[in-house]
Amino acid sequence: TALHCAVLEPEEFPNRYVEALDEAKYPGALRTIEHLRDYLRKGGETPKGTKKDDVIKQVLAMDPEAPVWDVITSEYGRINTGKIMLFPDEWERVTGMAAAVSAEPFVQQVMQTGRAEVTKLGELEGIPVKCRLDWVNDEWIIDLKTLAAPKNKPMDKAVALAIMTEQY
Repeated sequence: TALHCAVLEPEEFPNRYVEALDEAKYPGALRTIEHLRDYLRKGGETPKGTKKDDVIKQVLAMDPEAPVWDVITSEYGRINTGKIMLFPDEWERVTGMAAAVSAEPFVQQVMQTGRAEVTKLGELEGIPVKCRLDWVNDEWIIDLKTLAAPKNKPMDKAVALAIMTEQY
């Protein structure tokens, strides 16, 4: 779903998806009550209170810009409310695949015109049917699929197997 959005509706992707915070990118963040107390001591303050929230308030009173992990995560969650969070490795895979697909000259040509996620209604032998087409223009219909190649299986065989088992 994320890849579909990133490729077919790239303007919507940042409105629907966000990369989850990566703790490794915040090495100096104050995570534990002991980190917070040490920060206060280094700032010349005596830590007060036994509850983490109370110590956080004291840290922020001393330094409103202090890198308090609880504040960082809370603010990030508030800013990104309603978005689907992808783990950093998922984010890299999705954005990398989207960049690779979008860089293909044929894909660029086909997607110059048309629309994404087009619903078509019809009838098949008297039964109402409905389908959702990934991309449609006057000449082409694109159906974007993802798959994982089983171990040691060449990609062409993995694609053939996916087509056969998923009945595309």
